Amino acid sequence: MADWIVLMPLLVAMVLVAVLPGYFWIRSSIRSSVVAVAFAPALTFTLITVVSEAYHRAGVFFSAASVLPVLGVSALAGLAVFLLRRRGHPAVGVVLGDDLTARPPLAGDSPSSHAYRILPRHTRTLMWGMVALGWVVAALPLLTSADPADPVQQWDSTFHMSGVWNILRTGQAQPDGGLAPLYDGRSVTYPIAWHAFTSLFSSPTTVVQASNVTNLLIMGIWVAGGTAFTAVVSTSRTAVVAAPVIAGCLLNMPADALTMYSQWPNALGVSLLPGLASVAVVLGRRLERATETGLSGMVPHLPLAVLFALGAVGAVAAHPSSAFSLLAILFAPLLVSLWRLIRRSAWVGDWASAAVFAATAVAAIWAPLVVLSSDKVRDMGDYPRHGISWLEAFSHFLTPYPPFSSSVGMGMTIAVTAVLVLLGVVATVSAARAWNRLALRAYPDLRRPFTYARPLKDGPAGEAGSGEEIPRAGEPEGVSRRELTRAWVERRIAIRGAFGPRPLLWPIASYLVMAGLTFLAYAPDSALRTFLTAPWYLDPRRIMEAQDLTLIPLAALGFEYAVNWLRSHRVRRADEHRSYSSGLTRIGALLGAWLLAMTLVGALDARIWAVGYVYDADHLGKPGMATTAELEMIRRMPQTLPEDALVLGDPIAGAAYTEVLGQRLAVFPQLYHTLSDAFDEAIIVNHFNEIHTNPEVCEVVLRRGITHYYQDVDGYYYQSKRSDRAPGLYDVDTSTGFELVDQGGTAKLYRITACGE
Repeated sequence: MADWIVLMPLLVAMVLVAVLPGYFWIRSSIRSSVVAVAFAPALTFTLITVVSEAYHRAGVFFSAASVLPVLGVSALAGLAVFLLRRRGHPAVGVVLGDDLTARPPLAGDSPSSHAYRILPRHTRTLMWGMVALGWVVAALPLLTSADPADPVQQWDSTFHMSGVWNILRTGQAQPDGGLAPLYDGRSVTYPIAWHAFTSLFSSPTTVVQASNVTNLLIMGIWVAGGTAFTAVVSTSRTAVVAAPVIAGCLLNMPADALTMYSQWPNALGVSLLPGLASVAVVLGRRLERATETGLSGMVPHLPLAVLFALGAVGAVAAHPSSAFSLLAILFAPLLVSLWRLIRRSAWVGDWASAAVFAATAVAAIWAPLVVLSSDKVRDMGDYPRHGISWLEAFSHFLTPYPPFSSSVGMGMTIAVTAVLVLLGVVATVSAARAWNRLALRAYPDLRRPFTYARPLKDGPAGEAGSGEEIPRAGEPEGVSRRELTRAWVERRIAIRGAFGPRPLLWPIASYLVMAGLTFLAYAPDSALRTFLTAPWYLDPRRIMEAQDLTLIPLAALGFEYAVNWLRSHRVRRADEHRSYSSGLTRIGALLGAWLLAMTLVGALDARIWAVGYVYDADHLGKPGMATTAELEMIRRMPQTLPEDALVLGDPIAGAAYTEVLGQRLAVFPQLYHTLSDAFDEAIIVNHFNEIHTNPEVCEVVLRRGITHYYQDVDGYYYQSKRSDRAPGLYDVDTSTGFELVDQGGTAKLYRITACGE
C-alpha cells in the first residue's frame, strides 16, 4: 500500500482536473453538489476531446503544458458564471444549495420543479463521508494487492497503455488517428478520451503508474454517481446515505471492470452514466413542469439542456456504448414522461403540443431501431462472441456477477444484493400502491386521465362555486386554455402537498430492461440477441456493468426498508419495556456494518483474487503474458538497447510491453498484428523463423529497421497456443545470426545479425 500512498497526490490532481472544469458550469443550473461532481467529468472529457481535435488541426502538440491551461480557464469561467448568477438571485447570504436557499440561479430552475430533494446540511456531510467509505471499499483490493508499477496483464489494457505512451511521443490525441502508431501509421477512429486524459498525468516512464491510478479515479466517479442517481430518483435520506457503499461493493462495476476485465475506456464510459442519468432525470422533470404553459416554457432550461448534450458527447468520447446504455436505462421514464405530457396537453386542449409530444414519443422508439440497424452497429454485432446457455442467462440476469473465483464472500454478496433489490422493489411498489389509494380516494376522477372533471365556473356575478362544470377541451363553450392549465397545476400541487411525490416505478422498469439485455447476451445465439446487444459487442460483462447502476437505488431503498422494519420492531419492544429510544442513524449504521461483515466487505476475497489474476506477475490468470523476471528484463531495455532499437517479438509473450516499460519501439505495440503492409506482416508473423533460409525475411527486417528479437517459450493465452497465432516467431534458431543481449525468466533478448550489420 505504501507504493499507492506515494501516488495519492497524482490521484488528487486527476480528481481536480476531472471535476473542476465542468463543476461550476453544472452548479450554475443544479443545486446538488453530488450531482454536479458526478456529471462534471463528462464535461471535462468533452472539452479534452474538442481540444485534441483542435490542436491536431492547428498543429499544436497535445500535452499537459498545452491542455491544462485550457481546462483551468474553463474552471475559472464556470466559477465566474456561477458567482454572477448567484449574485443575480441572492439566497439570503448562504451558499447555493443550503437549506435557506430561496431558488437556484436560473429563473426557470425553480424549486417547484421538484427535480430532487435538497438534503439538510448534516445529511449531506454524512453522505460525503459515505462516498469516501464507498470509494475505500471499492479500492481496497487494488490498494492492498497490486503494485502500481506493474502493468495490468490483459488484452485491452495493454493496448490502452501503449496508446497513452504513443500520445506522449507524437502529441496527437484526436479520436480519428490519434492511435495511428498502434496500427503502423493507419488512421483509425477510436474513443480516445481516457488515453488523452491519462497522458496529461504521465511521462513516458510513468504510463503504467498513471494508468493504474485512473482506476481509483474511475471508482470515485462511479461511487459519487451512484449516490447522485439515488438522490434524484428517491426522497429517502437513508437510501442516499447507503447508496455510496452499495455502489462500491458491486462486483461488475467497479470490481470486474477495473481489475479482471480492465477495459479503461469502457469503464470510464460506465462511470459517467450515473451523472448523465441524474442530470437527464432533473432536466426531464423541469421540462415536464415548464411545458405546463406551452412549449415556450422550455426556454429557461436550455442552458441545462446544452450542458447535458455536451456531457453526453464526453461519455461517447469515452466509449460509444455509453449512449446505448443511457438510452436503455432511461427509455422507460422517457416514454412515461412523454405519455404524461400528451395526456395533459390533450386535457387542456393544446393539440399542437400534444402532436409534438406524440411525434417525440414515436421518434424515441423509432430512432434507436434505426441506429441499431446501421452498418456500424451491425459490424459490432459481427464480433465473434457467442451466447452460452439458457442456464447462464437465468443465473445472471437478475443478480449479475462476473466470472470471479467462487468464494464465501462472493456468494454472500450476491445473495445480500438480491435480497436488498427485492426489498427495494417491494417497498417501491407498496409505496406507489398506497399513494395511489390515498390520491384516488381524494380525487376519484384520476382513474380517467382524459376525462378529469373540469373546475367549476364562477357564478353569474363572478362568485365561485356556481356548480356548473367547465366543458371539456374542444367543446364550444369551453374556457381558456390558461384557466384549464391553472386548474391542472392546482390539482397537481394539491395532490403533492397532501400526499407527497408519487414513488417512482420506472427504476424497476430500467432494471428489468438491463436485466433483459444481460439475459439475451448470455442466452444461445439468435437474431434478437445479435440485434439488441450489438452496441456492447454481444458482451454480457459490459452490459452488467451498466446494469449495476439500476441496482443501486433499488438496493438502497431495500436497505431503507430493512432499517425501517428493524426500527419499528425495536420501538414496539421498547414501548413494551418503556426504556428504549431508537434512531434511524444508529440502526442503519449497525445494519450496514453487519451486512458488510457478512459479505466480507463486498466479496473482498473474490475481488482480491480478481486483482491478482491480472496484476500478480508470477501467478497470473489466462491473460498473463510476462513474469516478474521478464518484466525486469524489459525494464532494463533503456540500458541494454540503443535508442533507435526496434524490437520484434510476439506481443502476447510480453513483447507488447517493450514501449511502456522498456522505452523502445516495438514492431507490434499491441496484441494484434497490425502492419500497414500485409506482405510484411505475413512474412514476420508466419516466416521469421526461416530467417536463415528465406531471403524475404531479411528484406522485411532491413526495410522495417528491425534490430532486436524478443524470444520466449511457447505457451497458452487463454485456450490457444501462442504459436498458433504467430508460428514464425517461435522455434527460431538463434545459435547463429543472433547475439544475446539480456534475459529474464524464460524470455531472451537478441540483437539480430543474421541480415548484416
